[in-house]
Amino acid sequence: MMTLDISFEGAAKLAQSALSKPAGHAVAFRELAEICRRAGAIAEARAVLGRFLELDPPAIQNPYIAELATVLGGELRQKPTGLEGGPSRFVRVSEFVNDAILAQIIALTQKGLSGAVSSAIYNRDYSGVEATSRISTVLTDVEELRTLLMPEVKAYFKQHKVAQTLGFDRDDLKKYEFQATCHGDGAFFKPHVDNNTDEIYRGRAISFVYYFHVPPKRFSGGALVLYDRQDGATFSHTGFTRILPQQNSIVFFPSETLHEVEPVKTASADPETARFTLNGWFHYPGSD
Repeated sequence: MMTLDISFEGAAKLAQSALSKPAGHAVAFRELAEICRRAGAIAEARAVLGRFLELDPPAIQNPYIAELATVLGGELRQKPTGLEGGPSRFVRVSEFVNDAILAQIIALTQKGLSGAVSSAIYNRDYSGVEATSRISTVLTDVEELRTLLMPEVKAYFKQHKVAQTLGFDRDDLKKYEFQATCHGDGAFFKPHVDNNTDEIYRGRAISFVYYFHVPPKRFSGGALVLYDRQDGATFSHTGFTRILPQQNSIVFFPSETLHEVEPVKTASADPETARFTLNGWFHYPGSD
């Protein structure tokens, strides 16, 4: 797990202070944008990078800066650069479903907690469970949750061209897997990719994670960390974007992205204090 010298709150305050001044050194804003994205202050990183580009407009011709602008999104988004390294792409949407659907999702999850089972990652020879990479539980009955969320996911995915934004040249990704996951006190998922070489996983193309919790929020941690690409096949362990688990938000990212879930700390052992997700994976056409 990566640790930072600065919190989300600290990064946000730095950004607010820097943006309140009429001018500044362009390079300082570029560095601050990186600090903000590593701290999970995505909106602040976008604003700071925008100021950097106001001070140094030609910098957008730098492929890394163009890719960073695309990753942070909004009005900064650029056309695909073809850059093999750099920040890993994602699409994040706040206030994803209406209040009625969110309330139903929370109620169904509370109802299903008694049947939750431990997540399992098997050793490569399937001789047993590998217990040091992941701690979490999954709900066993997810059909009603799937019926509630997936029409919203599919509609947004198609209408907003999520696949193209993430760098895919096709959007006919219809087959998917679906899961409801609970990260209670001490739960985590160490760095991994979602489409490894195992036959049941390698067809995954785009991952999605919908975040929610039982109000009021009674956990900390649990951020999603997306590691930067060094080239087309390897990832950096020093460059990354942190995405905080915001109530009623969803994140899409390529399944090949190296990522992790940072440890969760809850107010009590009560499972209702946990960090919850409805997550899944769209598959490439023809993958069985």
